[in-house]
Amino acid sequence: MGCSFSSHKVKYADKKSSHNIHVSSCGNMKVNEGQHGERVNNAEESFLYDVNISCHENQIDWVQTHLLPVLEEKLKLRCFLFERDSPTGISQSQIIEESIKHSKQIIICFSQDYLLSSWKQYEVLMAHHTDPTGFKRTFIPILLDGCELPTRYSGFSVLRWPPQDGSEYKSRMRTKFFWTNLLRTLGIRAEQSVEDLFPSGS
Repeated sequence: MGCSFSSHKVKYADKKSSHNIHVSSCGNMKVNEGQHGERVNNAEESFLYDVNISCHENQIDWVQTHLLPVLEEKLKLRCFLFERDSPTGISQSQIIEESIKHSKQIIICFSQDYLLSSWKQYEVLMAHHTDPTGFKRTFIPILLDGCELPTRYSGFSVLRWPPQDGSEYKSRMRTKFFWTNLLRTLGIRAEQSVEDLFPSGS
């Protein structure tokens, strides 16, 4: 039996690009066009998304305030955010599986809310399976709200979002170290200095 396709228009937060995503009943996702950010090495395999961002709905504001302005607007990366980019009429499990499959790297925003969500536990399990040893550097954990990394993922190095307390200098240095490490993990060579990539108010 052949696959039937339906088209879903997805507009990204920077409002400068859009992608036509086609999801088939057989579980295939395709994208017609998009822009990649500059990377140190060209990937041998083509992906629909540069980064898949997994977070709990309570942390979407943090993602939109801190991550997306840098990754999408300044670095022009193609990002998938489940709450924003999921096509309608498709099962949640299928969207999770296919979006992870077609993403080069997955950022997991761990929080207390995330750890209490059964769907998010399924999502992180699928993401972990893409790189169980961390050798390919596709699984990128970020700890929010003082959250600790679950024991099963203790072998991974993590990024901690710096708390905005203490002196302004210390907060700025923590933020700089966070972005330096994240960009290095993503394999991105940014033309601007790290300071220029900070979202407003970060």
